Amino acid sequence: MSGSDALRPRTLVELGAGSAVKTRILLDAMRSTGTGERYVPMDVSSEFLDGTARELRGEYPGIGIVPVVADISAEWELPEDLPRPALFAFLGSTLGNFDTPEAIRLLRQVRRAMHPGDWLLLGVDLRKEPARIESAYNDAQAVTAEFNRNILRVVNRELEADFDPDAFRHLAFYNAELGRIEMHLESGHAQVVSIPGMAPIRIRAGETIRTEISCKYDRATVQDLFTSPPVLE
Repeated sequence: MSGSDALRPRTLVELGAGSAVKTRILLDAMRSTGTGERYVPMDVSSEFLDGTARELRGEYPGIGIVPVVADISAEWELPEDLPRPALFAFLGSTLGNFDTPEAIRLLRQVRRAMHPGDWLLLGVDLRKEPARIESAYNDAQAVTAEFNRNILRVVNRELEADFDPDAFRHLAFYNAELGRIEMHLESGHAQVVSIPGMAPIRIRAGETIRTEISCKYDRATVQDLFTSPPVLE
């Protein structure tokens, strides 16, 4: 197989596909070269994934759309009859939401699914000046703050909890030692939260709940993900 042929995958497998907005760039290229046969979007939400698949079937009638509902952080399987070579794409910066052992475990899972001749296209968020990174997570319009507090609303809805989202302050800061943004919700006062089936949760004034991490990478830290010793499972 020549170098140019190697970059013409017959199958595109995308982890955490979502709405597949970025993916259309790859699908357009696969269609233009005439080599694209299959697209396998993977996501945890079956309803959202089905909607994405319906749209893409209309846009790319020549490419078979085979959605796979799976939690990419857990064990997952792909259809056995995928045309090869395949391009495995993990776009955006989603890998940054996993700490290092989890990220390595996920990449090992991808490696097990790959065949000789397959490729991996990995997207990560690059390390920058801490002030620049922090400003993105503390935007003036407070969009990120509202997104952060919405986590409590989801917990209230799904678990019948009684969090008061307005009683928490959004915090986002860069942890230089670990090379990651951490998002927290800080309690404005002492409070007790009830969740059916659990003991009451007592939260002190000023105590925080860590809601998300977003690891930032450079070439060396990405390389470390692929050369680190195996993670114990």
